[in-house]
Amino acid sequence: MTTIFGRSFFRANGAKADVSKIPAVRVFTLCLAGSMVPGAAMAKDGEQTPYMADHITIGAGASVLPTFEGSDSTRILPLPVIDIRQGIFVANTYSGIGVSVPVTDEINMGAGAVFVLGYRQKDVPTGIERIKNAAGIRANATIRKWGFVSTVGVTKVLGGTKGTVADAVISYPVRVDDRLTIVPGIGTTWADSKYNDRYFGISPEEAAASGLSRFSPGSGFKDVTFNLVANYRLSPRWNLSVGGSAIRVVGDVSDSALVQDKVNASGFASISYTFGR
Repeated sequence: MTTIFGRSFFRANGAKADVSKIPAVRVFTLCLAGSMVPGAAMAKDGEQTPYMADHITIGAGASVLPTFEGSDSTRILPLPVIDIRQGIFVANTYSGIGVSVPVTDEINMGAGAVFVLGYRQKDVPTGIERIKNAAGIRANATIRKWGFVSTVGVTKVLGGTKGTVADAVISYPVRVDDRLTIVPGIGTTWADSKYNDRYFGISPEEAAASGLSRFSPGSGFKDVTFNLVANYRLSPRWNLSVGGSAIRVVGDVSDSALVQDKVNASGFASISYTFGR
C-alpha cells in the first residue's frame, strides 16, 4: 500500500487495531498495528485502556522486506515501534507526528508529518536513478464499526517522487482470548502520475543507460496488500507482535521493467512496552 516506508515508514495509526500497508508501508505498519490491537494498552488492573487514552508505547524488532516495491530481493532492517498519544498529539509509525482528533465515538481524523523512504542506487539496475528519502504530509480518517477498523489516507510527498498517494485499508481484529489477538486486513493504494512515473517509470536517459525499455505510467491503483498480524500480551504492559504481508503490484505500473516480481512478501517480529498509570 502506500509506500510511505519504503516507501512507507510511518504507517500504523492512531487507531488501536489498524492494519495497513506500507507501505513498502508495510512491515513497519504491520508492526505498529500489532502493537496496537486490543489489549496492547492496559491499565494496572488489567482492564483495556481506550485507544484514545493518553499512552506511550515503545519497542523494537526486526523486519524482512523487499528492497523496493516489485523487487525480487529482500533486506533486513531494524524495526522501531512507536505509538504515543498525549491529548490530540500523536507520534507513531503510521500517521507520523501530528494530531488525531475524535469526531464521533466511531470516527477520528488526523494529520501529520511522515518519513517517506525511497530506494537506494544499489537496489535498482545500473542507469536507474535512486529516489531520495523525503518528508511527506499525511491526512487520514479512521472508522470503527461492527468490529471492523477502516482507515483511508492521503500523503503528499514533499521530496523524492514529489507525488501523491492515497491508501485504504480495512481490518477485523479477532480476540482469541485474553492474551492473543489476530488481525487480518486488506488494503490498496492509488498514486498519481508523478509518483508512479518517478517510482516505476524509466526515462529516455535511464533507458539508454540501463538498457531497459522506456516506460511512463499514468495515475492509478498500484498495489493490493493482504496482512495478518498476531499480538500476544505477555503481561499488562509487554506485548509480542509478529506479522506478514503479501503485496501484489497491479495496474499499469506492473508493466514496468523495474518490477521483477509482482508479488512481494514481508514480515516482522517485535516486542513493545506500554507506559501508563
